[in-house]
Amino acid sequence: MVASIVGTPPTQFLDLARQVFELDARGRAAPHELATAIERTFERIYVEMSTVIGQGGFAAVVERALYDTTADCPWLDAETMVAGLRPAPSRLAAILERESRELVLDCVIRCVGAVLALLSDFIGESLTIRLIHRAWAQTPLET
Repeated sequence: MVASIVGTPPTQFLDLARQVFELDARGRAAPHELATAIERTFERIYVEMSTVIGQGGFAAVVERALYDTTADCPWLDAETMVAGLRPAPSRLAAILERESRELVLDCVIRCVGAVLALLSDFIGESLTIRLIHRAWAQTPLET
């Protein structure tokens, strides 16, 4: 099944994105702490997925996912999210201070969901989910 990424990612990937981000953000409330949690979430996904699609492939997937969220989240751009293939915490913290926290987190979860959906298109849903489970192995995920 090919995900329709223009717009909102499929629910299963949004739910998985929300779960993994909430695990990394647990107990964090300050903008710099949430920015670090966002960075950690993308880093874990990058570590697992780049073994399959490479560094360049992962960067392309993130850039495409960001393109799909541009209309609702214009401040969530490639420069912020893939500076060195990792989100830039200082830029994210500034965004969290400037924009609505709920809107920023919603956009980040939609972006992560779009990344997972795109990865699923390339490597298959089963492998995508297995790699996410491996990245968050210490905590059982619902899928």
